Amino acid sequence: MLEIVQFEEVTQIRMCPSAQGRLRYWVSAYLIDGLLIDTGSAYVATSLLKYLTAQKLDAVVNTHHHEDHIGANRLLQDAFDIPLYAHPLAIPLIERPAALSAYRKRLWGVPEPSFPQPIQREIHTRNHSFEVIDAPGHCPGHVCLVERDKGWVFSGDLYISQTPRTAGPENDIGQMLASMKKLCELPMERLILFTSLRTIEKKGRERLLRCMEWYQELASRASEMRRQGRTIDEIVQALFGGESIFAGLTGGLYTSQRLVSQLLDYWPNGGAG
Repeated sequence: MLEIVQFEEVTQIRMCPSAQGRLRYWVSAYLIDGLLIDTGSAYVATSLLKYLTAQKLDAVVNTHHHEDHIGANRLLQDAFDIPLYAHPLAIPLIERPAALSAYRKRLWGVPEPSFPQPIQREIHTRNHSFEVIDAPGHCPGHVCLVERDKGWVFSGDLYISQTPRTAGPENDIGQMLASMKKLCELPMERLILFTSLRTIEKKGRERLLRCMEWYQELASRASEMRRQGRTIDEIVQALFGGESIFAGLTGGLYTSQRLVSQLLDYWPNGGAG
């Protein structure tokens, strides 16, 4: 299932596979001036190809290597004979996708190998220039694309929400905070976040700052409870009312326990420094 949304000169392509009539999880790709940012999951690859056959497509950028962002790479490379770009750390994982956990295979499908080139520091289209910014934290080899004149930031999975409640095995809270800070400090009057979900956040800088504050607030509360001798499970219960539903849905990969542990490791003094 595809939904097409226009925002200024940006076409948001919202994609969601369905199973037995029940929608799963949305992810977005973005088409600007012949440049496609991310390609969704394998389950929607043929639908995306069908839509793009009527569009002008010159190149593809993957913000990172995860299967919900590279699923149509191979199909588009074969159909359009266009260059594909990714961070050097992501390239081996895109060329040889890793074995997926059961939940990821069920949700997104298995991407075919595709063959990116190392992304340069700038990408130019007919009417726009995009700065490529290293933005690890969600995973290694994650990039964001910035069009400074427009205030556009294509943020991949760096920003998910203002109040995240889980962390995954590839997440690094310290790197994530540094990457968010880097985006917030961009010298642009407006900062619009084009996220990998269904949202386009017009107040992107506010959203990023609130997310950073949320992590620090959680770290402060968790650190105080840790000093009182409370266990990680007890801290999770106090902060969130128990473990996240995503722990079960993801087979224990994305958990509130992991988030609390990372925050305590990164901010042992509760966000004080």
